[in-house]
Amino acid sequence: MPVAQGSRPPARQAVLIGLGALLGLLAVAFLITRFDNLNAEDSAEIELGDPLFEIGEASEFAPLIAEQGPLFLPDAASGDRDLYLQHLGPGDTEGWLVFSVRLPDTPRDCFVEWQSEDRTFVDNCDGTVYPENGEGLTRYAVSVSPEGALTINLNPLG
Repeated sequence: MPVAQGSRPPARQAVLIGLGALLGLLAVAFLITRFDNLNAEDSAEIELGDPLFEIGEASEFAPLIAEQGPLFLPDAASGDRDLYLQHLGPGDTEGWLVFSVRLPDTPRDCFVEWQSEDRTFVDNCDGTVYPENGEGLTRYAVSVSPEGALTINLNPLG
């Protein structure tokens, strides 16, 4: 049984298909350059999600930190905001601190490590020593609710 051959698209249809593909490529190129411009210093910063992170009960973390040292909180989302939770207060509701484990624009494999014998943090790349309160590192607000819940604001303090 003979098979009928399909008709070729007319030249006009081929030109329209080609123009559509070209416009699609131009649109993709435009979007890529627009997203690239979002990374510029003068562009607006987009934040998604709630900046408040309730970590748990202060009464549970205070004895843990007293025994083992500051609690390392890795940033599972982007890896850019690894933090330490430190407790230096006399009671469960006072003396909470949260700060970054590295200076801004520092590679992820450079970070400060807790030295329990000296009660200091030491940068593993350049040897800089930071006090137990994390002074010199980026700080974050932390609060304890009346019910005893610890909440970290993930926006750095200015």
